[in-house]
Amino acid sequence: MSSMTLATEEVYKEGLTLKALMAMIFSSVIMMPALLWVYLATGVSIGPIAAAYATMLIFGELGKLLMSPLNEHELATIRWGASMAASYTGGFLFSIYMRKSPITHQYGIADKIPVWVVPPETSEALINRIIWHPDWLLPIGISYLTFFISLVGTIGISYITRELFIEVEKLPFPTGALAAEIAKALSKEAGGERYKIFAIVTTLMAMFEAARSLAPALGIVLFGRPIILIPPLHWDFTQQIELIIPGATIGFTTNFMIMSLGFIIPDKVIIWSIIGMIFAYIVMPPIFVALKYGPYANWRPGKPGVMLIPGTIEGSWYQPLLNIWLSIVIGMAIAGAIIPFITSFKQFKESLKSFLKLSSSEAKTYGVIPGKTAFIMFLASSITLSILAYMLTPRGIAFLIGVFAVNVGISFLNNIIAGRGIGLAAMAPIIPYANEVVLWLTTSPQDIEVWFNPFFTQLGGADLCIGYKAAELTKTKPMSITKAHVIGLLMTNLVGLVIAAMFWNVYDIPSRFLPAPTYPADALMRCLFITRQFMFLKPELIVMSFIIGTLIIVAPMIPVIGPILEPVTGISVVFGLINGFNDMPSNITVLFMGWIIKKLIERKMGREWASRNMITIAAGIWTGGSLVISLSTALRFAREAVAPEVF
Repeated sequence: MSSMTLATEEVYKEGLTLKALMAMIFSSVIMMPALLWVYLATGVSIGPIAAAYATMLIFGELGKLLMSPLNEHELATIRWGASMAASYTGGFLFSIYMRKSPITHQYGIADKIPVWVVPPETSEALINRIIWHPDWLLPIGISYLTFFISLVGTIGISYITRELFIEVEKLPFPTGALAAEIAKALSKEAGGERYKIFAIVTTLMAMFEAARSLAPALGIVLFGRPIILIPPLHWDFTQQIELIIPGATIGFTTNFMIMSLGFIIPDKVIIWSIIGMIFAYIVMPPIFVALKYGPYANWRPGKPGVMLIPGTIEGSWYQPLLNIWLSIVIGMAIAGAIIPFITSFKQFKESLKSFLKLSSSEAKTYGVIPGKTAFIMFLASSITLSILAYMLTPRGIAFLIGVFAVNVGISFLNNIIAGRGIGLAAMAPIIPYANEVVLWLTTSPQDIEVWFNPFFTQLGGADLCIGYKAAELTKTKPMSITKAHVIGLLMTNLVGLVIAAMFWNVYDIPSRFLPAPTYPADALMRCLFITRQFMFLKPELIVMSFIIGTLIIVAPMIPVIGPILEPVTGISVVFGLINGFNDMPSNITVLFMGWIIKKLIERKMGREWASRNMITIAAGIWTGGSLVISLSTALRFAREAVAPEVF
């Protein structure tokens, strides 16, 4: 069913009400500062998700207490709007770090960063750490201009991906379905078995998360040191397994929120995720060690002993990912984007034709944007950005072609890849480092400033389909999600700028209090790209994996043998392998454990009960976990930033 063929008797309601706006303000003004502090202090970015589900629970239950319960349309809208309202990660702070970092000075880049990115190091604005200074007018002005133009294109491409993957392919979008389930469980219409299960699981998860994350936060507040009741988030068994299997790595995470995705992601995707992880990080490493191939050429036990070394681009998972598996992921992701489009071209053509014919009055009724308008928004935005990018740093016809290729072509392709990945497996694979490769091919080594061109960018709107799926399942107008997206981003960018400026004015970043542990690795990676000293993408692996991915996708369509091959082939297999190759082994392990738990519950309670309630259980896990994580974050923030003298 296409968006323009919705049954007239289906009433899709508005979700962006005054209550929803108040919840988004709460997320932006109260939760975002604490979550930003934690990101700068630990490098862990949990803001949008934690804020979304915690805000849903707080306002959902608060509404019931005040005898003004929220409906599922409002709660589904809050889920997306609250996540956007808490998504700020201090963008200009990294630009300051790039200007002052010893890493950029070492590579001779620091003084070549344009003043339309960050003021010079001698500026009073940087010396006195003040954002309200004339030297910041141009960088902030260009930043906001990029933001507003990009936002138009993001909304346009989001409706195109919505049409393809929600209306045509009808993909499950597990995290969108999860948000819808929480909205239903917390709404005024909730009750019966669903609400009982949701309440019990939320409470149990809150108790577990209190032991894992709240206890350390309380320890810091009360005693100045964390109280560890449950070991860290990621357990790394690399040093143990590599004694038996040279080069291998494996781990486990206590993040039950990831585990719960195993309850709702399609079986085929999870099975091939674990197969992909075992193949990439357990089966192949000893072979690569014996062959002295790539990152395993100088392998020795204990080098390194963790999956990811903070502040570096090394690790027994990260290095093989960059140097081997990322190229394979790219090839398979391209196959996953292009081949289904070709094989289902007739279906896509008919749907898009109907989408493009949608009138403004029909679109308003269904709460969507007309197809022509969506395409115009995407093209107008991406083309405008391309023209501005060339005007800012004109570097010849090759660069101009490269800008259009990235801003228009790669943007569109990456949204198709990400949309299908999110829809099938709650992941968003894209073609990484396309911008960097294009700059290598179209500019000279001395053209440092083009690497900081803010208009040379890709538009991303596929993730909005998570919100659109929640809207569909709660009979909420998609336009409610769109409006919440826009307002939420406006909130987080305005409030975030003020909060980040306050942090920077009090503490230099990085500093002892706010070390920003991800900044050095990000700066190093950027410098290696700019100076053309680091190239890990391998064309031969990309081509090979594209061919393999294509064969896997088309295999079920082969006459006679297609039905036989179907259980071990198809698009779900490709995206499962991508997930297994691309994600941390500890995440894949716990995802698989969640799938096993689901199967045990199906055997115990029956498949019908499980199919009806597993998503409710997952919703409770995400809600309870998000609430306590947010509370833990707020405590740490209060201890270090708001009133340290009280403690």
